[in-house]
Parts: sequence; C-alpha cells; structure tokens
Amino acid sequence: AAIAKAIADKVNIMNMSFGGINFNDQSTIALIKEAITKGIIITVSAGNEGPSNGSVVFPGNLAEVITVGSASKNVFEVYKYSSRGPAIYNRNTLIPKPNTWCIGEDVVGFTTEGRKVIKNGSSISTGIVSAFIALGMSLGIKEEWNIAKVMRMIYDSNIEMVGLNGWEKGSGLFNPEGMLG
Repeated sequence: AAIAKAIADKVNIMNMSFGGINFNDQSTIALIKEAITKGIIITVSAGNEGPSNGSVVFPGNLAEVITVGSASKNVFEVYKYSSRGPAIYNRNTLIPKPNTWCIGEDVVGFTTEGRKVIKNGSSISTGIVSAFIALGMSLGIKEEWNIAKVMRMIYDSNIEMVGLNGWEKGSGLFNPEGMLG
C-alpha cells in the first residue's frame, strides 16, 4: 500500500529499507516496476543476513533497483552482518549485488527529541545513499534523473573495494562527492 501511495503521490525517490525472503512477491514486484517506469528512483537495503554469500534479501535481489550494502567503520571492509551477493533474481538468475556499499556500522544520528543514537545495518547505508541522491536531484545537478542514470553515476564514481569477489563487490564504496560532481 505504501508503494502504491508513493506512486500516486509522484515521489521522485523511494528508500526501501525492509527485506525478506519472499523472492516471488509478484504484487510488490509489479509495483516496484511500475514505480521505475514512472521515473521513481528506488534504493533498497541489501539486508543484514551476512556474512554468507547469496544473502541479499527481497527486494534487494531485483535487478531494477539500487541495492546498498553496509561497509564497516573501516570503510573499505564489508560490515560483518551485511548481506552479500550474488542475488537470486527471478528464482534462477544470479546477479552481482549490492550495487554499492556505504558506511553502515556505528553511524551516529539523532532522534526527533535530539538524543544521540548509534545505529548499524544496511537500512542506515541505504538512507545515506538515498539522501545524497535526493540532494543531487534538489540541486538540479543533472537535468533528468532516472534509475539507470543514477546507477551509472554511482558506478562511475564509486571507489573500488579490494578483497571482495565479483558477485559481492558491486561498483565499490559509495562516493557522494564523485557522484554529485
């Protein structure tokens, strides 16, 4: 219902920081694909089912979305609980995921009451990536934004992470300064 409402409200970007193992939820898949055809950029958390390979959760396993994994506080290492690729797409196709990695361990934030909190996980990482994409869109850095263009911007600007296999490395560590030019 939330995805349908976001489509109806004509949002520009959706952050989906939820996940599960139901790889065949056709109604959610249809809504995600509808959102993308309407120009909505979708970022999705990889999940916190690591460290095993093949642990990316739905909807992060979809090829059409930007899947974000968690980097550790050492930045060039994967956070120990972050899900890793390959992702299982359409029940039988393996694809490299996450598409990018972003800090997701010991991230400092604040509650609405102003209390300091420290959080971990790919939902935190996805929120950071979503925020920078939204910032770029609001600044008008690029005239037309769509998921393919944003994914290309991320791939072209990310910093390589060594020590990851081809199924899990994605395009490397998220580099907001490089992405925003």
